[in-house]
Amino acid sequence: MCAHEALAEGRYTVADYLSGKDETPREVINGVILPSFPTPSIRHQLRVGRIAVSLDLALRRMGRVCEVLIGPVDVVFDESTVVQPDILVSCDPSRRVNGQYHAGAPNLVIEILSPGSATRDRRDKLALYERFGVPDYLIVDPLENYIEHYRLEEGRYPRPAIFGQGDELTLPLCPEQPFAVSAWLELPDTESTE
Repeated sequence: MCAHEALAEGRYTVADYLSGKDETPREVINGVILPSFPTPSIRHQLRVGRIAVSLDLALRRMGRVCEVLIGPVDVVFDESTVVQPDILVSCDPSRRVNGQYHAGAPNLVIEILSPGSATRDRRDKLALYERFGVPDYLIVDPLENYIEHYRLEEGRYPRPAIFGQGDELTLPLCPEQPFAVSAWLELPDTESTE
């Protein structure tokens, strides 16, 4: 079934998405195809790379057998929901299905806000990651220079911890390795904007 037929019938599944027979939507939440955003800026991608490398190095130093994956990587939560976070950390190799996608909740998801993604990341994906049990969700706001850390407690995300310039962020995945928030937020001057 092509995406247009599925939309006309009001349903679209992960199987439709993964078939690749038609134009592939970027994300599908509860059977609804969400519009794609423009390609991320160079500054966005530099920040993604910097954060991913620092996480990978910290996990390796601790001897953790985890993979830090940079989007686009499909995360399939159920038959009608697939998203592509900016960064995810997976410590369970059984969740990587045929090298094609990650099934279920990663250990950590990070979204870096851009003007087009802020509402989806803060509202839709926050609710989605909470519902499917993602233990830790970070929202990086490069324009306001802070990071929100949502930590799942009894199946819910309470108010986030907020980290700004000069703060250190410690994650349950690597408790002995605090991360300097400024290293994740600051980038060298370039001509591109967020």
